[in-house]
Formats: sequence, structure tokens, C-alpha cells
Amino acid sequence: MPAPSKTQHPASPVPPSAAPPGVSAPSSAPSTVPSTARALTLVIPPNFVLAFTLAAYQVLAPFFQEDFGLSLGSVGLVAGATQIGMAITSLGVGWLSDRMGWLRLLFLGQVVMAAAVLGSTRTGSFTILYIMVLIAGMAGAAINPATSKAVVYWFSRNKRGTAIAAMKTGITLGRSSAPAILPALALWAGWRWAVALVAVVAVAWAVAGQILGRKVPETQNGSGNGHERSGIDMKALFRNRGLLLICGTGLIFIGSQVTVSTYFILYLHNVLGYTLLAASGTLAVAQFLGVGGQLLWGFLGDRYFAANRKIPTILMGGIGAASLLFLGLFPKGGPPALLLGIAVVIGTMIYSWSGTLTIMRAEAVPKRMAGTAVGLGGVTSGIGAFTIPPLFGTAVDLTGSYRLAWMMLVGLILLGAALITALPAAAQKDEPGA
Repeated sequence: MPAPSKTQHPASPVPPSAAPPGVSAPSSAPSTVPSTARALTLVIPPNFVLAFTLAAYQVLAPFFQEDFGLSLGSVGLVAGATQIGMAITSLGVGWLSDRMGWLRLLFLGQVVMAAAVLGSTRTGSFTILYIMVLIAGMAGAAINPATSKAVVYWFSRNKRGTAIAAMKTGITLGRSSAPAILPALALWAGWRWAVALVAVVAVAWAVAGQILGRKVPETQNGSGNGHERSGIDMKALFRNRGLLLICGTGLIFIGSQVTVSTYFILYLHNVLGYTLLAASGTLAVAQFLGVGGQLLWGFLGDRYFAANRKIPTILMGGIGAASLLFLGLFPKGGPPALLLGIAVVIGTMIYSWSGTLTIMRAEAVPKRMAGTAVGLGGVTSGIGAFTIPPLFGTAVDLTGSYRLAWMMLVGLILLGAALITALPAAAQKDEPGA
């Protein structure tokens, strides 16, 4: 009898976790990726919680100003404290999301954030208030890199933009819910009860997310394999010119976004003569429209600009800058319908660009470094959110007018759009399985 061939028996399939870097797992391997519905259920609510918390300290600025006797510059410091807190820890928690289970990281971040938020309601000192808000931002920084990394792994390149946009609707809904709910509650029961509600929401989802996330396999929980844990090259991250340009644009864009959230109500109330409820309602409309804007730009990015996402980013920057130009020139007693139209443009542009920036950061590096890259973006965005709002407020304090401050913000946004035009094509190449 002839000797049996050594190639007669096929080799056992390579399990996904054993596939070498850059090689996709065999198609016959069972998928551990959750369904689209479950994936989005896991990543949208934490982003809602984060945005609801950040926006609380922005939309309640008039109440802080009255209670603590703050200047407009100090108001900007409170509003930016959450962002500078995020900047302090974003790179670290982004690195952790590339090395450990993101679900555990989310739970810890949300619980600590809730404790700090609750602590901010128990003080009559501006210094203690600022420290508590800073700690809340430091803990909340865990949310963005962890959920973004999950989306990068669960969705292919031509679906990621829409998935990230859907995830970011949690941010927009949280941001729009804050002005719709919290100022009215503060007028009725005081700002401390309004902020306490924020802490309750954070704890509620931290627990619910743990329960829902138990059914997601550990390999999709963000723990990664041995190669992933050892393949995070921090030097390469900081030498990545494309990533640094994206982060520079994010510094300006997110800082400008926080500035609008902080001073929009004050501007409409103190300069244009709107009531606090009418002003907060107008801001809520703008922020709620950011939900549709995120999805629209995410779809357009996947459908037409997957290989060149800088184009929609430049468009959002240019049109968003124009909307703030018109806002700064809007006369007292001008037609409310025109002001509402400006708010619509602000919502679909300024409140819609964070999703595109996030996916651009994640795609500028190999997948195994996506969490760290998004974390670096959180650092630079936090710097912008910490520095630009108080600069805007100080400009108003010094000149006695918002007009020059709005023009300054327009110029900054155009600078951010100009930075992204220099983005090299290599920065937008995906590396499957890396």
C-alpha cells in the first residue's frame, strides 16, 4: 500500500486569538462580535452619561456665577475643569483600554465620576467645587477611548464612521438633554439637586452596563492578546504626523464646541435679552440636531469619504465658523426665526464633528493602538476645552462685548480646518488586523 500523504489531513483552523498580526481570522471561525444592536447598546449610553455630566457644568453656569459671585473668566474655568481633568488621564486610560477589559474600566470610571459630581453639590467653596469637577473629568476620561476601541474592532472600515456617529449620538443626546432638563430643575429646586440628578444617572448606567456587558466574550471586552499588550509603541504614536495634525484640529474644534456650550445661554440672556428658559431651549435645539448631524456626516464619510475623511471635517469647520460669525453679528431684537436658523447650523456642524475626529484618530494608527490614539486625542481636546472657554470669557470681560470674542473663535476654527488640510494620505490608511 502506498504511504499516506502528509497533506491528506487539513490543518486545524487557527483560532482568531492565534492569528498572526495583520492576518484575518479564518472565515469559518465562530464570530465573537456582538450584533450591531447589542454593540451600540453597550457604547451609546456611557457616552450619554459623559456628555450629560460635562454639559451640566456648562448649562448651569449662570447659577454658579450667581451663587459663587464669579467673573465670566471663572465661569469658563468651571466649565473647562471636566475637560482638563480628562486631559490629565486620557492618555493613561486610553493605554489601559488597549491592555485590559474596557467594561471594567467603564464601570470604575463612571462610579468615581458620579462620586465626584455628588461631592460638588456638598460645598460652598469655589475651590472645592473646581476640584470635584476636575476629578469628575479625570474619571470620565475612561469612556471615550474604551468605547471607541470597541467600535474599531467590531465594525469594518466602511461601516465605522456610521457606527462611531451612532455612538456619538449618546454624546449629543446627553449634551442636549442637559439644557432641556437641568436649568428648569435648578430654577425649581436649586442647582445642587440638578447636579445630584447627574450623579444618579451615572451610577444607574454603570450598573446596567455591567449587567448587559457580561454576555460579550472577554476577547471582545478589550483585553486583547499577548501581541496587542506588547505592541503599543508610544514613540511611534508621538512621531505620527497625521495623528498629531488630527489632534491639533481636535484641540481647536472641541475647545470651540465647549465655548459655545458655555457662553451661548449667557450671550442670549445677557446680550440679546432672551429669558434663561428660552436661551437654554435654543441651545437644546442646536445640540439635539447634532444627533442627526453626527449620523449624516458619519454616513457621508463611510459612503463617499472613507479614504479621505478630512474633506467632511473641513466642510464642518468652514460652515461652523460662518454660523458663529452670524451669531456674533446678530442684533438685539433680531428675528427669532433667524436666530433659530443659526442654531440649526451650529447643531449640524459644530455639534457634529467629534465623531469624525474620533474615527480619524483611531484609523491613523494600527488597531492595537486605537485606544491609546483616542486617549491622546482626549488629552489635546481637553487642553482646548480648558484654555479656549476662559480666553473667550476673559476677552468679553476686558472688552465688555461678545462680538470680538466670537470673531476670535471664528478665526480659531478656520485655523483648525486649515491644519487638517495638511493631513497626509498615509494617515488615513487602515491596517486590518493590526
